[in-house]
Amino acid sequence: MNALNTMQVPVSAGGVYAMGGGDGLVTINPAQFNQLVKAVSTSIMLDGRSISQSIDNGNMRTGNRGVY
Repeated sequence: MNALNTMQVPVSAGGVYAMGGGDGLVTINPAQFNQLVKAVSTSIMLDGRSISQSIDNGNMRTGNRGVY
């Protein structure tokens, strides 16, 4: 980590594949998998009133323009 902070890491001209690496399997243990799931999951909580109000507002805007 200190090498990363002090910019002492060698820089490759290409990607990992250009250096001949990257053709092996990557294994993820269950704890890492759960962390990835938590990082990308999103939960939205709406009640029926919020949804119906949004629909009503959309219908009102559409009705005000004369499009039915």
